[in-house]
Amino acid sequence: MRILRKSRACSTSQSDRAKGTYPRIGFPDKAREVSTKLETVIPASLPVTLADIRRVRQLAERCPGLKARALIHAAVMLENGLTHILSTDRHFDRLAEIERIDPHDFCRST
Repeated sequence: MRILRKSRACSTSQSDRAKGTYPRIGFPDKAREVSTKLETVIPASLPVTLADIRRVRQLAERCPGLKARALIHAAVMLENGLTHILSTDRHFDRLAEIERIDPHDFCRST
């Protein structure tokens, strides 16, 4: 898993999830739109490091019940000074340090 970077963060798995979720709920065109827009605004990726794993443990203690995938995304973001994530996952709303941007809103604003 890699976290993508510019001024906002997203992961390749989030993009893949959007491509899988939107068609399943009847929005295949939206999946293509979100995936294409991600490629234009997020040019680089970050690896998951040992420091990120340590941050995962801290976040897990602070936010019990947050899924492992969300914890990893959040940890990598925070360790790299990133504060925004494009995601339909409302679990991110539980983290004060991260602002979640819904893909629908993202598509309307660009």
